[in-house]
Amino acid sequence: MDRAKVTSLVFKLKEGQKEYFDEFYAQTSAAAFYLAKKYCGASEAEDVMQEAYLSFLANIHKVDPSYNPVSYLLGIVKSKAVDYLRKSGRTDVFDHTQTSELFVSDNYDEGYPLLDRCKKLFCEEDFTLFELIIVYGYKQKEVAKIMNKPLATVNWRYHRLLTRAKAIFKEMQNEN
Repeated sequence: MDRAKVTSLVFKLKEGQKEYFDEFYAQTSAAAFYLAKKYCGASEAEDVMQEAYLSFLANIHKVDPSYNPVSYLLGIVKSKAVDYLRKSGRTDVFDHTQTSELFVSDNYDEGYPLLDRCKKLFCEEDFTLFELIIVYGYKQKEVAKIMNKPLATVNWRYHRLLTRAKAIFKEMQNEN
């Protein structure tokens, strides 16, 4: 996901240029799907995403593109997923206050072998931090708030994890 591209697309959508929605969707749908899947499973994730994107477009005037439009979208996805669970009577599935635990994926599809390898090699807390920034597009400052950690710690750990991920990627290339 290209954060600058997403921000540019949100500006265009705010101006009423709806033809840019497909591109916005292509840039953000992976993160939205993974979050929706965490809450309600793969079969309902598409429905939750559709509702979330409709809500996002209906409230596009409230979106501040300079903040992080993906965070705003993912907040809507989370809200729609929780609503879906509540309506289907499955509210006891998880504790809604422990959202950071939901971000840790069980397994990535075959299309994401690097993330799957990182999940296996990083400790759970490190992978959660890495995933929030890389997959979900959160800024390090936002991750610090989510994880209740000092910003300097998040910055240091993220850069250390990024270096490790690059080494893992090179190792994977050498295996092939």
